[in-house]
Amino acid sequence: MTLPKKAIFVSLAILIGFTLGIYLTEVVLREVLLVPFVPGSESDFREIVSKNWPKNVALVKKPGSFRILGLADSFGVAGGESNYHYRLEAILRGRGYDVEVISLSVPAYSLEHELALLQRFGARYEPDLVLHGFFVGNDFGLGEPPTHRYRGVRVEKLAGFSSWLPHNLNVVRWVPKWWEMRAERRRNISARESGDDGNFSSDDFLEIERVRLGSCRLPTSHGPAWLGTTAVLDGVKLEIQQMNAAHLLVVHPDQFQIETKLSDEIMDTFNLDWRLYDLDLPQKFLRAYASSRDIQLVDLTLPFRAHGSDGGLYLPRDTHYNPTGNELAAEILADAIEPRVAERLGAGI
Repeated sequence: MTLPKKAIFVSLAILIGFTLGIYLTEVVLREVLLVPFVPGSESDFREIVSKNWPKNVALVKKPGSFRILGLADSFGVAGGESNYHYRLEAILRGRGYDVEVISLSVPAYSLEHELALLQRFGARYEPDLVLHGFFVGNDFGLGEPPTHRYRGVRVEKLAGFSSWLPHNLNVVRWVPKWWEMRAERRRNISARESGDDGNFSSDDFLEIERVRLGSCRLPTSHGPAWLGTTAVLDGVKLEIQQMNAAHLLVVHPDQFQIETKLSDEIMDTFNLDWRLYDLDLPQKFLRAYASSRDIQLVDLTLPFRAHGSDGGLYLPRDTHYNPTGNELAAEILADAIEPRVAERLGAGI
């Protein structure tokens, strides 16, 4: 049985209209809606970075002051004004030093993004010290970093003729990621509305931590991704040297490395074998790296275990520090940095 000509024409018209709609949406997404992941202009910098600062920052450093650039992912901004960067500034000022901390931290940044941001905008702030935060939970993961994003969804903006093939369209790759993010948000909102405290649902949080536990699986300390991490860290080191600034690498531990109850729960839930894991493996790698490059390193793991093995330093099912954790991190860093500040500015008042 053959279709009437009218039905065929209608079907073709619908198909052509749908295709044109997809490609028109693709053009709007590429040329209007997608924003760069790493700012390349002043307007991008204001939108992505400086709009989150609690106060305006002058480009020119005040004479007789000590300026610190804080470079990290979401760990460097979580908590707002109670974040460890700003608490560090307050603590050192309380000790009598004219210190200013400028945070170049951006949520969801990879090491490659952090390096690019430092290269483009770091030197103009004339830092005396760059405080580079490394979160062991996900900073070892290298690959092709996304170049753009829209509504929180990261997208690799392709170029060339092949980027217009149907399977390479940004809108085709964006929609399922956006839908997945929406579904995750609905689950988390539902959990909170039911009185379940925490940013993530229990299942989502445990799955996140299970994946991050992979950095502690033996014997991964010298795998390709970790060697790639070393290369990017070397790039950060070189950039800081060119700024004639001091370099301090701070290691942020994952929550499962601190709280024994959480690590036991992950192992039990996913039936994992403790003998295949070393919870200190990432820190051992970073300490060896810093030693080989003569980089000052502050590892927060041991003091965090001493104060928070039973909990109390992280937000409920969020993976970031709560105000107490941020304060502890700031105090530890202030003690580590103060000798440099005193040497440059003289003893505190």
